[in-house]
Amino acid sequence: MVRPTKSWTERLYSLFFDTLTADLSRLKTDGNSNVVSAENSSTTPLGIAGVFTGAWVDVSAYPEVMVAVTTDADGVYAIQFSPDGTNVDSSLTRYYRTNQINPPHRFTVARSYFRVVFTNGSVAQTQFRLQTLLGVFGELNAPTDGILSRAFDATAVRPTLPNDEVVLGLRQGYFVSLKFGYNESVSTGAAQLVAPFGGQFTFLTAASTLTISSSSVADIDVSGTGARSILVSGLDANRLAKTEIIALNGTTDVVTTSTWLGINRTIAYDTGSSRVNAGDVTITATTGGSIMAQVPAGKSITQQVIFHVQAGHNGLIRRIYLNVLKTAVGQSPVVAVELKVWNPSVTDTVYTLRRFKLDSAVSNDLERDYPDPILLSPTDVAWFTITTDQASTSVDIEMDVTEVKQVNA
Repeated sequence: MVRPTKSWTERLYSLFFDTLTADLSRLKTDGNSNVVSAENSSTTPLGIAGVFTGAWVDVSAYPEVMVAVTTDADGVYAIQFSPDGTNVDSSLTRYYRTNQINPPHRFTVARSYFRVVFTNGSVAQTQFRLQTLLGVFGELNAPTDGILSRAFDATAVRPTLPNDEVVLGLRQGYFVSLKFGYNESVSTGAAQLVAPFGGQFTFLTAASTLTISSSSVADIDVSGTGARSILVSGLDANRLAKTEIIALNGTTDVVTTSTWLGINRTIAYDTGSSRVNAGDVTITATTGGSIMAQVPAGKSITQQVIFHVQAGHNGLIRRIYLNVLKTAVGQSPVVAVELKVWNPSVTDTVYTLRRFKLDSAVSNDLERDYPDPILLSPTDVAWFTITTDQASTSVDIEMDVTEVKQVNA
């Protein structure tokens, strides 16, 4: 008797792989690998709110579906599956945004029938290329030195730390802000803002132009030895991020032509021989006259803990650090710190999200880390107030905020 040359397990594996190879070979030779679904592809541009609705296609013979879109207007598309070509039992939504990376998306066939429905937004398309492939597809990949889209159907295997990549701008849709500031002389009585100009924070309910001036004639365009121009970063009338470079004119007011709802940061963009701003550069709302920001003399950047969240974004507060001391020798102030948040879009209400107390006779520092971040909603405005039992109290605060673009924004 001749014994078999392979064990039963070897023969079982051989049978399995031979069958799999034959199936894949047949899939390719039958023309079923990477087949274009003409019924769910289009090159006809859509008008405002226009809709392309593909036809139901029997995809039961295909493991996967891949959809790729290129257009010049924002839109949204649904990948729909049906057991009978009539009822939609599964609908997967993907957003197309012209200001983001828009990779192709692949989907595992979950039911017998499939179609694509693309809905255009509020701007008419001038070009539209939608293509759907049916077949077997490998893993998508992204270059190791490129920006990772939040919508990539790929596994990130880069060895760097995600937080580092966010700071370096290599993770799309994430923006890190380290807010820092101080109030060098908090008086007793009413709560005061953590900013060099102190007092109360007056947020804007309507967009206003900005009036800008310095306390020094050396902060002037072209010839100044101090700051010649500043870069203002904040929110426009729609509470979307904007930046603008503004030339200074010393102690003479400069009024912007554009309107603003808030300022997140201002820096000295161009300086003379001193390489810093010579005076306090103060930015006020032309309407109402409230101080929106200030670059203290010699600092070249704002020193205020005020943060305006963009529309279509969330803010994640991950860390708060506080330092307190008394400018006069022999006194140890006790302070109360409150994190205030105003929500203008929904409730029009100011909330106190956190409250801390610090006795400087025991410790000058307080730090809070939040593994589960404090969530700020779109368009929220956050700031800190301080109360103290000793005049001339000095307070410094840092706040780490990560702003995250919402998927559908």
